Amino acid sequence: MLGMAPKLHLFAAKPDMKLGLSGIQLEVWDDEIIVSLPGTNYAVTYYKPANSPQLLAKNFPCEDDGRAEPTQAEFLAKAWHLANEKARELRWILQKKNPVSPVRGA
Repeated sequence: MLGMAPKLHLFAAKPDMKLGLSGIQLEVWDDEIIVSLPGTNYAVTYYKPANSPQLLAKNFPCEDDGRAEPTQAEFLAKAWHLANEKARELRWILQKKNPVSPVRGA
């Protein structure tokens, strides 16, 4: 958005049973969702291209951070879940529909 200051919205994550992920933070900057874990190198940015039905990730950690209890994979799994929840709330992506499977033998 040219000529406009970026808008920042901070959202606290829901408490998590696993120690280390409870401090995870989610921020919305214009058309990006940034999920991070303060005090670590864990941060990932999600965005939704116009031609995509889902979020894509960029600027994500490539290795484990020894200062953090969760692994890089655990952080990315939680971050993906939180970002998708927020994107649905913001109506960037649609809620998944349960597919109706045909009844066999009918």
